[in-house]
Amino acid sequence: MDDPELFLAKSLVFSNSGPNAAVEAGTYPVSVYPANCLDPVAGPLDVEVRDGRALTVFATGTLRGEGDEPSIELVPAYEETVAATGDDADDDSDDH
Repeated sequence: MDDPELFLAKSLVFSNSGPNAAVEAGTYPVSVYPANCLDPVAGPLDVEVRDGRALTVFATGTLRGEGDEPSIELVPAYEETVAATGDDADDDSDDH
């Protein structure tokens, strides 16, 4: 049986990013947990992982907001990826 929770990054220090992870296309819930805490301070936010796109989810804000409540926002950002095939069949620089 698969673990229903998938951790893509653990023990990140402020301003650091986690390692790249390959996952199947689909929708995943993303949450942020402070160190040594079982309750999330943000999320879950359902994010769509798309074929051919790299996804980065940024956590912005502060753990100490007004009234000592965390103020964290999750922001997904997508970037197109290019598969390395080694095929240069579409290369216009070929001699004709």
